[in-house]
Amino acid sequence: MNILHNLEKGNNAINTLPVLLRDPRILLIGGGKVALQKANVMIKNGIDFQIISENYLDDFSNIDVPKLTKSIEVSDFADYKIIINATGNKKVEKLIDKIRQKFNILLNTVDIPEKCDFYFSALLNYGKLKIAVSSDGASPIISKVVRDKIKEIISPEIKVQIEKEADLRKQNKINIARTKIETSRLFGHVALVGAGPGDPELLTLKAYKLIQNAEVILHDYLVSNEILALARSSTKIINCGKPHGSTTLSQLDINSRMVFYVNQGRRVVRLKGGDPFIFGRLVEETEYLIKNNIKFEIVPGITSSISGAGNAAIPVTARDVSNGFSVVSGCLKGNHFNLNWIELLKIPKHTTVVLMGLRKAKQIVNEAIARGVRKNLPIAIISNATRDNQTEIITTLIDLENAAKNAPTPAIIVFGEVVNLRRKLSNFIDCEKQEIFSKFG
Repeated sequence: MNILHNLEKGNNAINTLPVLLRDPRILLIGGGKVALQKANVMIKNGIDFQIISENYLDDFSNIDVPKLTKSIEVSDFADYKIIINATGNKKVEKLIDKIRQKFNILLNTVDIPEKCDFYFSALLNYGKLKIAVSSDGASPIISKVVRDKIKEIISPEIKVQIEKEADLRKQNKINIARTKIETSRLFGHVALVGAGPGDPELLTLKAYKLIQNAEVILHDYLVSNEILALARSSTKIINCGKPHGSTTLSQLDINSRMVFYVNQGRRVVRLKGGDPFIFGRLVEETEYLIKNNIKFEIVPGITSSISGAGNAAIPVTARDVSNGFSVVSGCLKGNHFNLNWIELLKIPKHTTVVLMGLRKAKQIVNEAIARGVRKNLPIAIISNATRDNQTEIITTLIDLENAAKNAPTPAIIVFGEVVNLRRKLSNFIDCEKQEIFSKFG
């Protein structure tokens, strides 16, 4: 049982020392609601105790401990060193005051701090690990609120961990470094999060919460500054981006840093533009985490391949215009250009969205024409999708190379007849926006 033992009383100061008592035997006096609450706490924590009261609430029938139905007498104190007075009865208080020195007991008079030699703590019990929160009797409610907040950050697996360490200690196999890492991991967390195309309002609610609670963020270069600004000022933010022609961190460096920080018990967010499963190297990172026995969660994001086109008033599918769409990468591992998707451009009523292909516009045009793709195939280049500086260039296959020279990166390229729907939809969308703004200022 955890108590806060009163060591000194004087000048209105109370010094307390948290201690754990092994196998305490306790006498609980009272049969009302307050006594019932104390009885349930002790049962939950496996404490040996007995109850004395003249009367009991009906709920005490569920309390499987010895119960005496009688008034308290001096002789009742003989076998106990810890007394809990939950009666609220002044006569009982006076009786205990008279005999407490004689029997050398520790007393807790419920809800009267000045009559207590110890206070009950708000307790978290994880087997051999006990966490007690006390306000020195000032406010049990505050103690409980703090306890519940602590509970939110502690994994129930800590109980298994401490049982394991207890067994290793018996075998004299203590390894401080290993124990520290394994325990810290129970407090750490890795989330692989999609940040969407750039507009912070397009973040999922889950992604937003994880960013705000992150202690470390490792982000790609496509993640916008507006999204990074949502993190706390204390958050360690690391740019892992690999824009074209430059290298910030290698993939191995990124993987190693995630493991390093979670081993310190940090909440880590690996933040990726768009959706992490769409050309986001997610499989490589998850394989590394699995290899290092680190649990993680994956939070999908809105992919720019769809939202970028949609924000430019281009639907990737439309009845009688496009029955399906494909999303492909223009760049393979090792920065090799990908042309395996060119045949998709010949499929009738089909939309093809190319990510990371803008710098290879010349090769795309040459290969597509060589394979018989029609030269007037409608194309849209959408740069900085959903951000304040979004731009769109509408062109055709034959003019793609020249159009790409004037397009900022990052950009997606949309191929298909749906591009021609933009003119009709964009005017309507713009009008709708003006109406909304006029209504709400």
